[in-house]
Order: sequence, then structure tokens, then C-alpha cells
Amino acid sequence: EDIWAIGYSEPGAGSDMFNTQTRAVRDGDHYVVNGQKIWTTIAHLSNWYFCLVRVPGMGESKYDGLTVLLMEMNAPGMEVKPIVQITGDSEFNEVFMTDARVPVANRLGAEGEGWKIISGALVNERNGIAGGMRQDETLQRLIAAAKRRGKGADPRTRQEIAELATACAISKYSGYRGMTDGLNGRLNPHLSAAMKLAGTSLAQRMSTAHLALLGAYGQLYENHGQATDARAVAMRWLGDRAQTIAGGTSEIQKNIVAERILGLPRS
Repeated sequence: EDIWAIGYSEPGAGSDMFNTQTRAVRDGDHYVVNGQKIWTTIAHLSNWYFCLVRVPGMGESKYDGLTVLLMEMNAPGMEVKPIVQITGDSEFNEVFMTDARVPVANRLGAEGEGWKIISGALVNERNGIAGGMRQDETLQRLIAAAKRRGKGADPRTRQEIAELATACAISKYSGYRGMTDGLNGRLNPHLSAAMKLAGTSLAQRMSTAHLALLGAYGQLYENHGQATDARAVAMRWLGDRAQTIAGGTSEIQKNIVAERILGLPRS
């Protein structure tokens, strides 16, 4: 019934969401919101916006004032501009808010609780529980492509697929463990960073391997008699380039793992 978009990133606040500049100023029973978000997935199809803003005047800390508002995408003052990607699609968008009025009743949690809410949401986004299922499907496509290309008996191809199959199994069962730990209240939320780091890197390895199997046909951007899945593989390879950026860069995930799981000091 409703389609939601998530507004975290800004031109100056990507992985560093503490730098959020979008302002929500209280005006009676409403907030007046001004600012810009970027890389908002399916904003052009959505009717609701889960948006991180900053309410000014709540202190000097980087956490102070961060608040989540639930905004109607078609409200006055909301403007969506598509971003054309390398694939030619426009899945991502910029969202501009100019004096957009949001009822105070549409605030999620209290003022200043935005980082707490976003942190919980990011754990769910990064935990990769469903990633193992998708990777299994990708692995089966890779095996089928190897057989079609006459590489099923090639030792190097078999070794690479075996290594990827092992990584897929680790990813899937790590997801099961994460789900079980979550249901039993023993999940370390920072493990989601490790799962996100491993899962997105694996996705890139899988699509690169599939593209390499196609040989010269992997350079095509359309299907061919010798490579009927050429376009799908090319699109997947291009899309996977963004996965180690989306949802928090790999560098950020490494920092989280180092500091909050391994207990290493900041350099």
C-alpha cells in the first residue's frame, strides 16, 4: 500500500551521517524542513520518506539534534530529481526539501534520538541474512554458465567456483547464526558490519567471475547467441560496483570491526 524511501546520505554526509545538515525547525505543530538528500533509492516511486534531519539548538555534540521524520513525498516543498547511473537506469535520486512542513506527530521517537534509531535500522540493513540466499542463486547461475561455455572440467574454473561456493556457504550460515542470535537476544550488533563487508565483496567476486567466463562476450551490453545472459551479467557487474559503498563503505565497516569487535585502538 505504501512505498518508503530512506533519506540518510547528503552531499556532505555519506558514511559520516553525523554531518547531517538538513534542518527541521519547530513551528508550532509542524517542523519546517530545508535541505538536500542524495542517493535516495526509488524516491521517484515512493510516497513516504524515512528522513534523518537535525533539529537545531540541542547542543554541540555531533549526535545532538539528529531526529527522524516520516515525510510525505508528494507534500509541497518536496522535489525529486533522478540520478542517471552507469547502467543507464535511474534507481537513485536527489531529494530537495524547501520549507516542507511535517507534522510533529510524524516524528519517530523523540528529538535527538535519530542516531539511536538509524543505528538499529543499519544493523538490519547490513546483517546480510538474506544475502546468502541471493548468493546461492548467483552461484547456480555461475555453474550453469561454466557448463554452457565448456568450462565445467577446467581445473582453474572448478577451483574458483569451489572457493566461491565455500564463501557462499559461510555467508549463508553466518546469516542463520545472526538471525538465531537476534531471536535469542545475544547478537552483537556490530557483527552486521563484518557481514556487510564480506557479503558485498563476495557479490563483486561472483559477478566478476561470471563476466570472465563469458570471455569476449562479456564485453557486450546485449544478449548474444553465444552468451544469452550477457546483458544480465553486465548489469549485475556494474550494479555490484556500488555495493561496497551503499549502506556504509567497506572502509567504514572495517573501522567498526576493528574498534567495536576486535577492540583495536584508533590510529
